[in-house]
Amino acid sequence: MRLNRPASRWAGIVAATSLLLTTGPCAPLPLKQITILAAPELMDLRPVLSGFARSEGIRIELREAGGAPLATQLGTRPPVDAVWLPAGFEQSGDGHRQLGAGRTITFSPVLLALKAPVADRLGWTGKRVTWKQIASAARGHRFTFGMSAPDSAFAGRAAVLAAASGFTEVIDSVDDGDIYPAAGGLRAMSTAQTLTAPTDAELIARFLRSGGAAADGLFTYESQIARLNASGRLDQQLVAIRPSDGVVNATYTLRPLLKPRTPKAAEHLSRLTSHLLGAGAQREIADRIRHRPITPGVRPPAGLPADPPRLLNIPRDRTVVDRLVAVYLGRYRYATRTVFLLDVSGSMRGAKTADLRRAAEALAGAPAVHPSGAAADEQAIFLPFASSPAKPVIIDLPGARDAVGDFLARLAPGGYTATYDALVAGLRKLSRLGTGDRILSIVLITDGMANRGRTFAQFMKYHDTLPPALKRVPVYPVLVKGADARSMRELADHTGGRLLDARHSDLAAAFTTFRAQQ
Repeated sequence: MRLNRPASRWAGIVAATSLLLTTGPCAPLPLKQITILAAPELMDLRPVLSGFARSEGIRIELREAGGAPLATQLGTRPPVDAVWLPAGFEQSGDGHRQLGAGRTITFSPVLLALKAPVADRLGWTGKRVTWKQIASAARGHRFTFGMSAPDSAFAGRAAVLAAASGFTEVIDSVDDGDIYPAAGGLRAMSTAQTLTAPTDAELIARFLRSGGAAADGLFTYESQIARLNASGRLDQQLVAIRPSDGVVNATYTLRPLLKPRTPKAAEHLSRLTSHLLGAGAQREIADRIRHRPITPGVRPPAGLPADPPRLLNIPRDRTVVDRLVAVYLGRYRYATRTVFLLDVSGSMRGAKTADLRRAAEALAGAPAVHPSGAAADEQAIFLPFASSPAKPVIIDLPGARDAVGDFLARLAPGGYTATYDALVAGLRKLSRLGTGDRILSIVLITDGMANRGRTFAQFMKYHDTLPPALKRVPVYPVLVKGADARSMRELADHTGGRLLDARHSDLAAAFTTFRAQQ
């Protein structure tokens, strides 16, 4: 039968409209694939996803995340539907702002793995080990290690952050005020690093290519340690060292895009998350890649202790982590403010005052250099005291030898020794200037026992009432002949400082020691 022309035209319009509705921009093609940008250590989970993908009638692609900014990786083709990476050290920029909250699927803490003979030699096998012990052994070159670059890889940053927490004895999470106290330990630890790589996967590869000869151990994920031991590729098994003062955890969180590519993609990802949190999938993940399951009641992977190590919180302020990494890498430029409490009581007349002037002038003339190699922007507050504290004088260092010399030349020793009133005056001066912009410390130089003003016990009671930022200011007592060594040592211990003994050497040497510790 032949259609007339008007009917043919109408049939053509219907056919064209039908084609537009099924293939045009207003009706996308049925979703055949979802793509997940995933950490390299998750690539072995493809078989775990295959059964779910078949049941959904789709393909799930795990795309290995690289070192490029997240926003760049999210913009590649085919489009990414979700991100599955360790959470916590969030990158700044547009990348993470495109992601929803998601759910944590598994976790794996970052530990120190040492070859079994090395761990035995250090006496650490099966023993309680602290970060300070690790730093001390590293400083003494008693072991070497490999670590992924902390400025680009999660495992490296996690090791630096955990170490800093241990060095400062922080039980929650470190903040900006902990950077200076942690610096010495971080730099000591860095001296033992002999192997590095931009990612943890590349670190493992380099370690294996060297036959394990490149280092005595590695900072890496607990899961990687277990997998290496089970791989048959090691000449010597690795012992996982779990620092008793805590480690940082990698929580692998599956985060969908805030704006899904299609409603179907969001639906698939929601069901995938529920599937991965099920007991069966959790057991399979644990068996395949040795991650600890997040779902209650699911046993940990074979070969791992039932309980994870003590886990530390990650600072909310990303700049704190960045600065700690800079300290570790020797790139941190820091600013200090130091109150120098100068005993000018009558007992300091003569040679002691001359020594004090020479030491202070040497301090003013030479730039302080941190063990990291970073120069300091120093500000000194000179506060003389005798029967009472005098007016403080602020001088910017270095290169202020004349100003310091002129100030010290005007000092006239005489009177009694109000040591603890001077300490209170110094802390109050720091409080007025503010505690957030510099690394703060107090150097107390005295040759005698306090015999005016507050007593030691009264000062300790006052110190316990201070706000946290001031309570953390370390006091470095410098002992000159005749000083009360016992009280000064207790003062240093209570404030987190260190006793500097100049009773058998000159003050300049004591000042040099103090500056090296900054």
